Amino acid sequence: MAYEEAPLGEMHLIDGMIRVEGKGRFNVVQSREDDYPGIDVEFIPDDKNYNGTCPRIVFEYPEDGKLRMLIWGDKNQEDYTEQIVFDV
Repeated sequence: MAYEEAPLGEMHLIDGMIRVEGKGRFNVVQSREDDYPGIDVEFIPDDKNYNGTCPRIVFEYPEDGKLRMLIWGDKNQEDYTEQIVFDV
């Protein structure tokens, strides 16, 4: 799937699902917070017995901060477990 390049400052809505046969799916959505533009990627396993927070990455640019990536790496924690801040 190809996306057209957008001029700087323009944002395209990206909502979709990427299937991994026999494992689960990646849900990809535009962040819902206007003050935090970015994308939200979550892996949802097919395993019905999976308990806990699904693996998730949010890549966002808060209007009052720096570009950052939030990672949910521990299924036993509701909050993100790691933050990477980029100096751009």
